[in-house]
Amino acid sequence: MLCVGTVAFCSASASTIRISIGGSWHYQQPIAYYLLWTNASPIDAGSVSASPSPSSHPNLSWSSPVYYTEGYSPGTVVTLTAENQGTNVFAAWTGSVSSLSNQIHVTMNGNKSAIALFNNTGDFILQKTNGQLAVWFMQHTEQVAAAMLNNEVALGSNWRVAGTGDFDNNGSKDLLFRGLNGKAALWLMDGNHRIGSVAIRDGFALSSLWRLAAVGDFNSDNSPDLLWQNKTKGKLHIWYMNGTTYDSNATLAYTVGSSWRVVAVADLDGNNSSDIIFQHTTGKVAVWLMDGETRTGSIGLRDGLAPKPGWHVVGARDMDGDGHTDIVFQQDNGRLMVWFFEGTAFNRAELINKVSDPGWYLRALK
Repeated sequence: MLCVGTVAFCSASASTIRISIGGSWHYQQPIAYYLLWTNASPIDAGSVSASPSPSSHPNLSWSSPVYYTEGYSPGTVVTLTAENQGTNVFAAWTGSVSSLSNQIHVTMNGNKSAIALFNNTGDFILQKTNGQLAVWFMQHTEQVAAAMLNNEVALGSNWRVAGTGDFDNNGSKDLLFRGLNGKAALWLMDGNHRIGSVAIRDGFALSSLWRLAAVGDFNSDNSPDLLWQNKTKGKLHIWYMNGTTYDSNATLAYTVGSSWRVVAVADLDGNNSSDIIFQHTTGKVAVWLMDGETRTGSIGLRDGLAPKPGWHVVGARDMDGDGHTDIVFQQDNGRLMVWFFEGTAFNRAELINKVSDPGWYLRALK
């Protein structure tokens, strides 16, 4: 652990600092430097180095008790480098900084903290109305870091995140987009870094009556497939994929009313087949239990109890590490909520972080 500075009141100030030592007050002239705290998380996953090294300030040493503090002059640009230990993988920086690069530059215009996060692939994909993308790193239901994707470059408001899946089988979830023109495209990802893009079916466009609803594996070939929903007729249509290449298609034998919307795909019953989760305009949530293309049953989750108005299902994944799929909602005001399940049996509901920045929306789960 590198801890540059340990006394919280040691910072640049325009006024004299009053310090209590042994019950007596001592007056110290303004301290013209700032402190930088760094660490790795988990602490044994890596290390952080700083260049230049902090400067010593021996005039700030005294006894009863003894303090010795180091820091940086205002305006100093410090380069921090995160190094992994063994097979651990750097993910992102958190604290006073935010970046996906393992090397960052910090300008010391105040006390700063920088935590190097390891072994976290990121969980929530957010999209702004201008097309910018961001990733939230979660530890179960707690957000521990956030970073912009694609070097903060917006992809344009004509494209919207529609899901995630490892289409190129490199161990990282890729991002699936649906354009207003009916086309579908992929960003191929290495962690949270874009390494390529693919126009699915060579840019073939479906009618605007079809909505790209979710990503799932409907033929158990370990390759993500695309699920489309007809907005008016309720038909469900699958594009079977072989990696990033379109292979074939099929229309399910079952339809739903226009009041039901596909909101997620996940294996709720543990049969290694993608189940289809719907939300009604009333807020109720239901699931079709599937065996490939065959519906084996349907269940109204929480016995048909709907959340309060304004809550919309965003996706489904295991949020507490118990091996069961949970369902994530976002309210119109940005608040997030999780319904925790054991199979298809509801366990509890929990409010989590709020997407507080205007114009940002949670679009997909990894």
